[in-house]
Amino acid sequence: MRLLAVFCLLIPVAAISQEWGLAAGVSQTSAKSRVPDATTTHRLSFRGGLTSSFFFLNDEIKIRTGLLYTQRRFEIREDQSSYTYDWHYLDIPVLTQVKYNEMIAFFGGVNIEVNISSDTIPSLDGGGARSLSSVFQVGVNFLFDNMYGFDAYYEQGFDNIDDNVAQPSAFGIDLLYYFL
Repeated sequence: MRLLAVFCLLIPVAAISQEWGLAAGVSQTSAKSRVPDATTTHRLSFRGGLTSSFFFLNDEIKIRTGLLYTQRRFEIREDQSSYTYDWHYLDIPVLTQVKYNEMIAFFGGVNIEVNISSDTIPSLDGGGARSLSSVFQVGVNFLFDNMYGFDAYYEQGFDNIDDNVAQPSAFGIDLLYYFL
């Protein structure tokens, strides 16, 4: 049901989009443990999906959105125990991009995240990942021939995403291909 609601929300955006594209990339994700004296280990995660954007006011400012599948993988160690978090989200970015020149642009905004799977190995007692959360994202976009490019970004969450984990973060790079 959540997936149907996400797709219905994106239909009006798709109708007015001026650019469509594909994104695929990797990120180094982490989070803070709410358990005292626990340490967090970063893990490599995948992200990919559709992007769209439309001009706002002029061709220097764009609103970027889309639908991206995102992994959030990290490990938390406490005493002799180790827990691997392997969570999967559908992200809906709502980003504002400002063009610096023909090749470089800066962006920032919010990713609304819908949790579609939250595995923890071994299993933990608790409520599991929240079904809806958000992270703030900032980054730089490089574009070549108005068709190929990549994003380098940083994401930071500010809320608790389950009973044991708070403030997810990620550094990542996405390769981009735009359909003209």
